[in-house]
Amino acid sequence: MNNLLAYLFRNSALNGRLALQADQINLNKWMGTPEATDAGKPADTASGEPFAVPNNLDFTLQAQAGKVLYDNLALNNLNGTLLVRDEAVIMKDIKANALQGTMEIDGSYSTKNDKDHPDINISYDVKELDVQETFKTFNTVQKLMPIAQFLSGKMSSQMTMTGKLGKDMSPQLNTLSGDGNLLLIQGFLKKFAPMDQLANQLNVSALKDISIRDIKNYFAFQNGRMTVNPFRVKMNNFNMLIGGSTASIKRWITPCNSPCPAPCWARRPQALSTTS
Repeated sequence: MNNLLAYLFRNSALNGRLALQADQINLNKWMGTPEATDAGKPADTASGEPFAVPNNLDFTLQAQAGKVLYDNLALNNLNGTLLVRDEAVIMKDIKANALQGTMEIDGSYSTKNDKDHPDINISYDVKELDVQETFKTFNTVQKLMPIAQFLSGKMSSQMTMTGKLGKDMSPQLNTLSGDGNLLLIQGFLKKFAPMDQLANQLNVSALKDISIRDIKNYFAFQNGRMTVNPFRVKMNNFNMLIGGSTASIKRWITPCNSPCPAPCWARRPQALSTTS
């Protein structure tokens, strides 16, 4: 650690390096994050407020930890570097096991331009995460990918995104830009209202509980929306084209012309949309 006296007496920048090794780190105790609600449900990190990064720190933290707890997320075998400088926290090569899969994250959080609406820059590469655990853990996933509520199985994803956070630490959709992809390795889609509606209209009960495998789609953030490029899903002899966007969350599903099971041969393709 360098420049300690100048930091204490003249508010000059404190710079230094720290190598940290620990069996377990509970960030909830450091950051004042409630670990659970009275009902025993996980706390919602979006209910927090932005924290200002000091302008007089130039610090590098190299961390290795067997387990890191933050809100209701447990990260195992974490390894990576945190830089605190120029009113920003920078994550470099953060790797960990979590949600039954693996994560690699790089990014930054900066309050230099706006203390109430921090700038964020993030890229990630996650592999084989459990869809339901991911949905329940991250409020951002709940807002940007609400269909995950009806999915079970494993997913992998890559994304690069920039934008701003609001006063409640949630991403502001109209500031986001970037793109990514998501691979649903294997899973089931159940109790999804548009599919149930389609199943009833076409009299195809199999559409109410769909087994899906190796489906990859691409998404992008622009003009205040998250847009999912159209992608095809095949189930037995039934083909579907699926896509949509979030603004008020709008989804559309179109059954393709052919092939089509006997109960709907005589029916025309339909497009369904819902808002929520």
